[in-house]
Amino acid sequence: MSFQRSKPVWRIQGREITLGVRTYICAAIALEAGPSRGAERPDAAKILAEAQRLEEEGADFIDIDPGGAHSAAERPKPDDELPRLVPVLRKMQLRLRAPLIVTTPNAVTAQRAVELGAAAVHDGSGLACDAQMARAVNDSGAALILGRMRGGAEARPGQEPLVNFSETVGKALQASLIRAHRAGIDRRRIVVDPGLERGKREPENFNLIRGLQKLAPAGQGIQATLTDVRFLLESVRAGDAEKRAGFALAATLALASGAHILRVAEPRLVKLTAAAVDRIYRADDLRGRGDADGAKRPAAADRRPGAPRGGPRSSTR
Repeated sequence: MSFQRSKPVWRIQGREITLGVRTYICAAIALEAGPSRGAERPDAAKILAEAQRLEEEGADFIDIDPGGAHSAAERPKPDDELPRLVPVLRKMQLRLRAPLIVTTPNAVTAQRAVELGAAAVHDGSGLACDAQMARAVNDSGAALILGRMRGGAEARPGQEPLVNFSETVGKALQASLIRAHRAGIDRRRIVVDPGLERGKREPENFNLIRGLQKLAPAGQGIQATLTDVRFLLESVRAGDAEKRAGFALAATLALASGAHILRVAEPRLVKLTAAAVDRIYRADDLRGRGDADGAKRPAAADRRPGAPRGGPRSSTR
């Protein structure tokens, strides 16, 4: 089996990075209210400390989600998102090296997030929820991650299975790309994310994760969200060892099928797996170039002078 991964350019935070040279890891932090946070508004200092820990564990990007899990039918409101998000972003300014991404389907939230230092917007609806989102992102100059959801988890039992599900997801992502292009957003600012587990059944998730490269146009950056891999676990009561194995397997499948970025809750669960798959990709790249002994030499890192770990990091906003 030959591992081949495209190397698209992604424009984020005022620079261009080449995806596919190595795997990038995006750490997701949910700010939704609940017992785990203990209050409607999260403790910004604790969220900053969590983000810094995730950086140390290997996160190249930090994705802040002020709305938590939602479906198109229960779209979070900016009035709920902003009180949770704004204090956190203010606390994080100039304190993180990793570029910040904010997950929201709302243009108002996205605009405010970029004003407070966010480098990219992750719209899980693929620009379908808010008609103003595409223009807001284009005007802001931020990078864009286009997602795709099919309702929320609560809607799954009532949904009819789709015969050609992967084809349906691919068409939905293509429609999202068209919306973005019509608003003037250059494709090099865009990464797509098919939204694993977002309103999808087990067989549908299996099909998606094994065919990511088929869901996006050639040369388009691909992110795989692996914050929950229940479709790879035997039961919801799976132990820690089974969950770790599930995340490692999900990362391997996603990377083998073309993912450039892994979006996870805990980078440590996939970091070593990603590094191993990257070594296989590098070896195949060298063999493809006819470099017989090149496998002994490290591949050229995608980095600028002074940029740590080959990633798009900066200590300034």
